[in-house]
Amino acid sequence: MTPAYNDLLPVPPQGLAAVPGAEAPTLPRRPYYAHDSRLLPGAPSSVREARAYVRTALTSWCVPVAVVDDLLIITSELATNAVEHTTSTRIRIVVVVTVTAAQVAVIDQGPRRPIRPGPTPADESGRGLSIVEALAERWGHRRAGTGSAVWARAALVPEQAA
Repeated sequence: MTPAYNDLLPVPPQGLAAVPGAEAPTLPRRPYYAHDSRLLPGAPSSVREARAYVRTALTSWCVPVAVVDDLLIITSELATNAVEHTTSTRIRIVVVVTVTAAQVAVIDQGPRRPIRPGPTPADESGRGLSIVEALAERWGHRRAGTGSAVWARAALVPEQAA
């Protein structure tokens, strides 16, 4: 039986502790460790899908909005590089959260490490890895099977104990 509106207890100004028998609601907490990945086609439309996937994962794990925003820009840059500068037919997006950091990685089928071309002011592209470097606490690359993985990490402030 669903309680009627009048049966619901109002919350007093002192909070739920002032209501006998009421328990304080539990707030969502960031996990100590969480990870997930998604395989996407190596196509330009996958950049948008990668951002949406990373946003959903990070927000579900209670990562602060400012960190999510930075990692979304990073995801865009890394996914764009993977689909534009390799012949990958698919890319894998990996998201990891620990107590101290959130990290994204894009794994492609390209056999070489990322190149920072050093664009001139007139160039319309070539700044992606500089943007990643500016937003990330750390970033790097490594071999991943026959391809490569480029990753970036953003620091998280530990949650304060209640």
